[in-house]
Parts: sequence; structure tokens; C-alpha cells
Amino acid sequence: NPKIAHDGIPLALISLETWHMSEQLRLACKNAYEELIMIVREKFIQSNWPPEEATEMAYLVFSMIEGGSIIVLTYKSNESLKRICKSIIELIKLKQKEIRRNLRNEL
Repeated sequence: NPKIAHDGIPLALISLETWHMSEQLRLACKNAYEELIMIVREKFIQSNWPPEEATEMAYLVFSMIEGGSIIVLTYKSNESLKRICKSIIELIKLKQKEIRRNLRNEL
């Protein structure tokens, strides 16, 4: 399908379809997830998040987006991804406030 090829396919779909068929494909998907999550993690660390909290939020954010991508394909609408992105922003803001508060308390 040219539209899917153009827009991309969520990694979750590839992972779900291939994990039991090929160890090589499973490991390739695992490596891709690790690299993508680390990119998000590094962005949080650059914003002065503690490494452990950056890792946790990176997994959460990436999982929400990846799950939302599957819903987008199923519903043929990006409305769910818009809602997920709004929630991600709210979670990040809340966590950022908590991190700042904890840093102030440590001083």
C-alpha cells in the first residue's frame, strides 16, 4: 500500500507480526525501540531530568505514541493521537514541576 509506505508503519505492528517468526527481526525491532526510547530519554536529560525519571518518562511517552499509532490506523483518524499527545504534554508538565520542586528542596 503506497499510503502506508509513505506514512510509515508503527514499529509495534512489525514487532507483533514477526516476533515469533524470526529472532533476527525480533532483535531488530528491539534495537529500534531501544534507540528511539534513548533519543526521547536524552531530550529529557537535556532538560535537566534525572536519568532514571527520564528513562521512565521516555518509555511511557514512546509507548503511548506507539499505541496511539495503532489506533490511528484502525480508526483511520488521527483524533486519538491528538488526545494522547495532549495527555503526554500534561504528564510532562506535571513531572517537570515535581522535578523542579524536588531540586529546590534539595538545595
